[in-house]
Amino acid sequence: MRRAIDGDDTWSNLDPLLTGTNAFVLVKGDVGGAVKAVQSFQKDSKKSEIKGGLFEGRLLDQNDIKAIGDLPSKEVLMAQIAGSINALATKLAVGINEVPSGLARALKQHAESENS
Repeated sequence: MRRAIDGDDTWSNLDPLLTGTNAFVLVKGDVGGAVKAVQSFQKDSKKSEIKGGLFEGRLLDQNDIKAIGDLPSKEVLMAQIAGSINALATKLAVGINEVPSGLARALKQHAESENS
């Protein structure tokens, strides 16, 4: 790996991890899913250890990798956002619907108080 990345600044931050025997997981796309798969492999095999990683030129330590693995999947996050937006829209619709009803009740109450 050291030969493959020699002279390429994109990978230069990876140098501290290139000691001893290494395996590399190169991911394009769902980084969280890949990290979860590696963590699952580690748990099953009990023979490997994550030293760190490189994400968009930034060196990540073991804690950073664990934090990425603990994140919900993209689909779950999108569902949570959609649920939040739906709840907000529902509250807004109820609030907008309540304005005419409240106004009608107030007018009725005012009319009844004038007739009394």
